[in-house]
Amino acid sequence: MRPGPAVPARTGVHELASHMAELSARSLPVAEDGLLVGIVTASDVLRALARTREHSRTTAR
Repeated sequence: MRPGPAVPARTGVHELASHMAELSARSLPVAEDGLLVGIVTASDVLRALARTREHSRTTAR
């Protein structure tokens, strides 16, 4: 499995979720100033989304 294109370090969690869904990616490399600084995973994004107020009112049904 190849990683998706690198995302900027300051990319918001909602944008990351959309980008990952669009690419069907479970992880993305994170770059800053052209250098790899980390990897964000679907678990990281899900955890961050669970902490946001906006999503705490969304139900599964």
